[in-house]
Amino acid sequence: MLLGQAGGSFGAVVTYATGPLGNSPSGVVLGDVTGDGRLDIITSNYGTNTVGVLPGQASGFGAVQSFSMGANSRPNAVAVGDVNGNGRLDIATANYGTDAVGVLLNTGTYTPLATARLLSAELSLFPNPARGSFTVQLPAAWFAAAQVEVLNALGQVVRRFAAESPRFMVETAGLSPGVYTLRLGVSAGTVARRVVVE
Repeated sequence: MLLGQAGGSFGAVVTYATGPLGNSPSGVVLGDVTGDGRLDIITSNYGTNTVGVLPGQASGFGAVQSFSMGANSRPNAVAVGDVNGNGRLDIATANYGTDAVGVLLNTGTYTPLATARLLSAELSLFPNPARGSFTVQLPAAWFAAAQVEVLNALGQVVRRFAAESPRFMVETAGLSPGVYTLRLGVSAGTVARRVVVE
């Protein structure tokens, strides 16, 4: 890993083990699969029929956690995405050895982005799909300097600010078209809503 530095340069290379010798990592992707707001490293390990997850930490990455993809699966590509719509990033692999796709559904105990679905029903967001910006309207009882985050499909925060009133605008200029998650920390808890950016 080469960590970016100011001015467009990179620091010295840092390496992290993706499992035992011979695990032969063949694919890598970044995503917040642990739900702590930090990017994790996920690898497909062809040699050991596993997926490895290196959890992101404040000072780098923790020890790898391995998950079996099945005997002779030989995963050689990996991707992350919320395939079952519960707000947690799941892991999918292309398995060369079995001519199949393997999916690991994220059953983590952290609070998912889709928390408080009932509360979310009281949140107004328009227009959706959005072009350039969208407006958010919160119930007045929720508002107490709401913390606002917009996350991309990898779970990366691409916008973050504190709202100053129950009705506010979120700028989307400069964001690539796609599906994003609006996550709000409000007095009633954590609320999330999907928004499409065109």
